[in-house]
Amino acid sequence: MIVVVLVLAVAVLAAVIVKKEYKQSGEVSILYALCGEASVEDNKLTINPELVEWFTDSPVRKAGRMEASELVNLWETDFKVSSPNAAINGDNVNAVLELVNASLNNGQINFTFSKIIDGNLGVGSIGDVSIFIDNSSYTLHIGIGDSAVKKIDQKDQTLVIDE
Repeated sequence: MIVVVLVLAVAVLAAVIVKKEYKQSGEVSILYALCGEASVEDNKLTINPELVEWFTDSPVRKAGRMEASELVNLWETDFKVSSPNAAINGDNVNAVLELVNASLNNGQINFTFSKIIDGNLGVGSIGDVSIFIDNSSYTLHIGIGDSAVKKIDQKDQTLVIDE
């Protein structure tokens, strides 16, 4: 009887460990948020971002900050195959766009969009806006450490977070 209880306890513990590992590893979606002064000309949206933040979907629930250049580099890897959508919101702006390219010039991000999926974007200076960019996928590896550190390996599309 004691042996059966002990075997069941070990099996339950192993299932919990496997379930936790499954939740903390594997493919996750990453979304990006940035805000700042923006303008629109032709099919270009230019923003001077205060910072770029990222966060994962559930159940992983990780977040951090990245350089504008790291976001722009995603158009050479992740977004090269499938352009992301972006929601842009401000006092006079509320639109969803398909972003087909991005470049960096003197700290400003220049997004090229192919179409306005929904809403109104305006032309010229559009003031302070928030932009949310969807769905970049990476394989997530979580390590052990003192601080949350994020690294994106562009070659094998790996996001490393040390906890």
